[in-house]
Amino acid sequence: MKAQGQIGSLATGAHVELQTVCRELSGFDPEHRPGLDAAARNVQSVWRVQGRVLRSIIRVSVAFAGWALVHSVLASCKSKDLVAGVVGTKPRDALYRVTYNAVSVVSLLWLWRYIHQMEDRPLYRIPRPWRYLTQGARVYLLGVVVAAAKQVGLGPFSGISELAALGRGEGTEREPEAQGPAGNSATLQTGGPFRYVRHPTNAAATAIVLLAPEMTVVRAVVAVITLLYTVVGSLHEESRLEEAYGEPYREYQRSGVPFLIPRLDWLSGGGCAF
Repeated sequence: MKAQGQIGSLATGAHVELQTVCRELSGFDPEHRPGLDAAARNVQSVWRVQGRVLRSIIRVSVAFAGWALVHSVLASCKSKDLVAGVVGTKPRDALYRVTYNAVSVVSLLWLWRYIHQMEDRPLYRIPRPWRYLTQGARVYLLGVVVAAAKQVGLGPFSGISELAALGRGEGTEREPEAQGPAGNSATLQTGGPFRYVRHPTNAAATAIVLLAPEMTVVRAVVAVITLLYTVVGSLHEESRLEEAYGEPYREYQRSGVPFLIPRLDWLSGGGCAF
């Protein structure tokens, strides 16, 4: 019995010594297991949130890409010619632009609602007073969009003028090609915002997205995709405008007016975008 007691004492001492060695080597203390379990649960919770955010990024990217594809296909000359072959040129000229705009607005609202339902994480928030500057810049850029639309012609740009002409029984004209300057195969109206960039509507709308005063992970993804789509879409518009207006548009391209990013030399006396 005495030998068994000695063996038991040795075993207990060895166990205590082993715990001490474990604590010294790895910081692990078996007596603190509840705390370790809580830490593990916190890590798992963080990973679950990160996984949901990653799924949100994938879903938003796919949804935005699908919207951009449909938007570009409907804006193409082939789609317009296909509709003209089905319903005729006059109904196409009167109805295509206003229908296209309606589909664009409704689908964009759906995309916006879908994006805001996604799991997200904040990145940054611009503090005052700097956020007032960014908001003021966004208002100015919205004015650039309106000014560009006025330069093209608000009626043709929205499609309302051709729809009204059809209702009055008058002749209709084909809607403006893309969002470029108004004109024909002889001349182009390249005043207003078109003096500074060839695609002011696209450039201003993209800058409005990039200047959001509150940025999250999903919004940052949307901003990057918007920037990429703006570049690709504007290149697509260039080819359509060149095909529609020919040499006058090629001269406009060669005139030195930037593609999307305006030069800053107008600050020294060139005037504003309006």
